Amino acid sequence: MKSNKNISELEQERYLRVFENYLAVCYNRKLSKKSLQLMHVPKIIDYIMESKPTIHFLLYKIAALYLKNLFLNNKEEAQKIRNEVQKYGYQDLIKTWPK
Repeated sequence: MKSNKNISELEQERYLRVFENYLAVCYNRKLSKKSLQLMHVPKIIDYIMESKPTIHFLLYKIAALYLKNLFLNNKEEAQKIRNEVQKYGYQDLIKTWPK
């Protein structure tokens, strides 16, 4: 995906959605740190965080940051992110996020 420089915003959003789901599955399966490296989890998180700074991608970046904290076992920081998202009325969007 990184090699395609002419990707539309809609296509990129589709990839981000797939990547977010992939990260959640990896976390839910409790993969070891070595497995996570092999599964390209750090690269995917970095890709999401480096995506265009548009309003459409904001939630994907927040989700990636949340999941990154879960992978790093920063449960308190992850909970802060979850609480902030919920505080602003997006509890329906985060109800499928792993805890």
